[in-house]
Amino acid sequence: MKKFTLNEAGDRSVFRVPEDYFAGLEMQLNKRIEVLEAEKKSETIVASRKRGGIILTMQSVRPMLYMAAMFTLLLFSIALVFHYTAGSGSLRAQETSSETIPTAEDYLISSMGTYGISQYYVESQVTE
Repeated sequence: MKKFTLNEAGDRSVFRVPEDYFAGLEMQLNKRIEVLEAEKKSETIVASRKRGGIILTMQSVRPMLYMAAMFTLLLFSIALVFHYTAGSGSLRAQETSSETIPTAEDYLISSMGTYGISQYYVESQVTE
């Protein structure tokens, strides 16, 4: 296997540029940009006619999404602060209170459901 060294390559140019390529490059790029901007404007006009004049792009929607996320975070933060400061003031004290520990009656009512509870009261009135 023959090893290649940089000295062997010398000044040979591997890539070739067509003649007068850079002479008209700026003019060609400007023409392409103008054509793309004209197409974009015509698409925007068509889209605004179809939607009644409202154009929703990510650039216009992004600030609204950020604001909604900010308010959501703010509301959850406020609710969390009020939850921990209300009553006894600590989470451990709230967990051990008798209000959070379910009783047998709570379990029975939750397992019966609303239909079972209504049937219980209807049957008790019929038998009396």
